[in-house]
Amino acid sequence: MALHSQTARPVSRRSYMYRRPRRRRNRNVIAIVIVLLAVLTGITLWSSNGAGGPAERLPITGERRGSIDPILGTAATGDAEPVDSIPHVTAAGPQFSGAGEASEPPAGYATDPDPAPPTAADRIAADDELRPQPTVPAMAPSIRDRDRALLLMESGLTLAEANRPLQARQRLTSALELQALASGEAQVVRDALINLNRRLVFSPEIVDGDPFCRPYVVGPNDQLGTIVKEQSLAVDWRFIMRINRIPSERHLRAGHRLKLVTGPFHAVVHKSDFRLDLYMGSGARRVFVTSYPVGLGEFNSTPLGMFRVRAGTKLINPSWTNPRTGQRFAGYDPQNPIGERWIGLAGIDEATRDLIGYGIHGTIEPESVGRQSSMGCIRMLPEDVEMIYEVLIEQTSTVEIRP
Repeated sequence: MALHSQTARPVSRRSYMYRRPRRRRNRNVIAIVIVLLAVLTGITLWSSNGAGGPAERLPITGERRGSIDPILGTAATGDAEPVDSIPHVTAAGPQFSGAGEASEPPAGYATDPDPAPPTAADRIAADDELRPQPTVPAMAPSIRDRDRALLLMESGLTLAEANRPLQARQRLTSALELQALASGEAQVVRDALINLNRRLVFSPEIVDGDPFCRPYVVGPNDQLGTIVKEQSLAVDWRFIMRINRIPSERHLRAGHRLKLVTGPFHAVVHKSDFRLDLYMGSGARRVFVTSYPVGLGEFNSTPLGMFRVRAGTKLINPSWTNPRTGQRFAGYDPQNPIGERWIGLAGIDEATRDLIGYGIHGTIEPESVGRQSSMGCIRMLPEDVEMIYEVLIEQTSTVEIRP
């Protein structure tokens, strides 16, 4: 008997004679698969429209590689957006910004720390490889924040060297507030900002475009106190006198051109570093100004949280009574332990709203600054607390105390 391969039947005939039964079986299998896929697709669509559906995927910005930095003109770590559009992070968390203004977080931003457990439909749909996956961060937040902080630091330092102090100050501040730099890197950024603000804040010079400064020509009957009030400045009149290099208010003359700094100023105390950082402005416009060393409460007694400068509590050469011994010190007494300035604080968050008696003050023991030595208050060197007194305003300025 001849084998199939030895017959003279045409190829098409052989295919028909010997494959037809198998194709019928395949059709049955295909029909079953189509039915199963239809069922799975229906379940997937149902779960996507319900509580167990996949979250919207977050847009990933600034993460693509191989771009040209718009400021530096060199290859950057991310090319999806210029550095100015990087979310400005604050202590309260990320502020997603568009054209320099804070806004709501993008759709799909995770806010629920305890999502509901997966339903049976979710488990079934998870078996389908074509099902969209739940939203996950493209990169660990600490890594992403560090990449952005380093980029902001590099571009800010470059802008400072290029004599663009306003842009440099904003970027370097953003780099600090991401809290992702190493301690040495953060100190480099603070030093650069302090140097910038010697010109931008603490000198008579006004840099064009500075949102916190404006010129003012003194009128015939003007006084510094009335100028501050009429111009709605959130600083003490002594600060205007200081930055304009006016020896005393008696030296103010009509026609004198002044630099006015609008404020407001706020402080952040870092207990672990015995450091007070001074900021100007609020929200996304906030910028770092300078730093001062501080002394804190013995036995770690300085409380954490958010405070505001209390109304009627800013005092020059105040009297003070030691709450432990009852000993009283009169105002202007050189032995008064709290020095020549007192700024009272009132708690404004859940952890601090019941706390009273805390404040920022001077000291007659400068060696105690940088140590835990007070009864819980924030101590400062005499010349430093004078500056803080002039820029922190009652009912407006806040003081945040961090670990």
